[in-house]
Amino acid sequence: VALVSGGGSGHEPLHAGFVGHGMLDAAVPGPVFTSPTPDPVVAATLAVDGGAGVLQIVKNYTGDVLNFETAAELAEAEGVRVRTVVVDDDVAVTDSLYTAGRRGVAGTVLVERIAGAAAERGDDL
Repeated sequence: VALVSGGGSGHEPLHAGFVGHGMLDAAVPGPVFTSPTPDPVVAATLAVDGGAGVLQIVKNYTGDVLNFETAAELAEAEGVRVRTVVVDDDVAVTDSLYTAGRRGVAGTVLVERIAGAAAERGDDL
């Protein structure tokens, strides 16, 4: 299983700093504080798929969720098995008029590392 994550730039080294052995296979940065569009996510997904499928690790921001879901559908149309995990670990947000729920923040790195270890061990989607 290959791992893909990404999101708006401006918080480096997340996610590009976590590409490597036992971690992500690809990171897809968007512009500063802006989600990447589906096209580069699809390109990354197709590039890293080794036949066992791709797990997308997505932070719970509306643009990230929408664009990664669109990319997953497009990659699946190309024959790649894709599953998505949405990280929403921000306990500071419970009920807010200004957000779509809890955001994915620091816990995203932990999910990336745990999923990376599972993929390295040979676990399937």
